[in-house]
Amino acid sequence: MSKGFTLIELIIIIVVLGILAAVAIPRYFDMQAQAMEATIRTFGASLKEASTIYLSRAALEGSARNPLVQSFWDFVALYEGASDRNTIVINSSIRYLLTDPRAEVLSGDGRTITLNLRGSRVATYTINAATGTITETYTGF
Repeated sequence: MSKGFTLIELIIIIVVLGILAAVAIPRYFDMQAQAMEATIRTFGASLKEASTIYLSRAALEGSARNPLVQSFWDFVALYEGASDRNTIVINSSIRYLLTDPRAEVLSGDGRTITLNLRGSRVATYTINAATGTITETYTGF
């Protein structure tokens, strides 16, 4: 009586494991892409919410600025520890998704945020200084 596996049984186990790996690995990478897209779209929604909060605060305080929101600089901070006027921060969780985490994401006039993401994906958020509305553009998703 033998107490081991035969060569045929080992080959069958290896083939089954190979099939499982062939199915699981593409699903894993697809989940990573979906998670990145969800994070970036949530960031866009957060920008819109932060703009609304800033507008509400400015209106309650009786701000004389016209328009109330002139750029992302009014309510977005690049790093933690910014002014208390900023209601959202482009933090490490977003920077981790960038091709170059040290890259500048805000345009010089502060009206455009461009996130060059891993995998040749680009998310662009543009604020209309006259109305305070934010438009989102996603490329490569």
